[in-house]
Amino acid sequence: RPVRKRKFGRYFFLGLVAAILIGAFTPAGKAVRTLVGVLGDKGPAKVEWKGTSTDNLKAIYTSAMLYHQSEEKFPEKATWSADILSRMKTGDLKPGEAEKKLIIPSGSGAYALNEVAAGKYKGDIADPKTILFYESTLTEQNAVGSPEKDGVAGGLAVQVDGTITELTR
Repeated sequence: RPVRKRKFGRYFFLGLVAAILIGAFTPAGKAVRTLVGVLGDKGPAKVEWKGTSTDNLKAIYTSAMLYHQSEEKFPEKATWSADILSRMKTGDLKPGEAEKKLIIPSGSGAYALNEVAAGKYKGDIADPKTILFYESTLTEQNAVGSPEKDGVAGGLAVQVDGTITELTR
């Protein structure tokens, strides 16, 4: 009976070696590694953010809605950018790239939170076409204001219902 155990052990060892070699050096092995994510696969490449203002506003809106879902209100005036930034970070971006979503690509100002929506529950805002975030002439972090007063003429905005629109002043 010990002879059978040795034969089984040899076959098992030879099968294991064959499986490792096939997995390491054949196209079938590469396909399996890609699907399973083992043997040197380091996941998706880290990328830089090169979004447009529309892309940024969509990201800001999505993050604000995630914040709203957990807190049952839109972010407060003093901390809105930090509150939504934590919900913007994704594993495919290089460190520091998510912050670019809070900067107007043209560098002409900052995105601002409409003061009438700050800290409010979405259902308490009567008109879903109310501007939530917009391109403003303000430059400070956590900019809060009124699109009618400090919005960039012809700039973009996102409404409470998620629609991207152009500011008219």
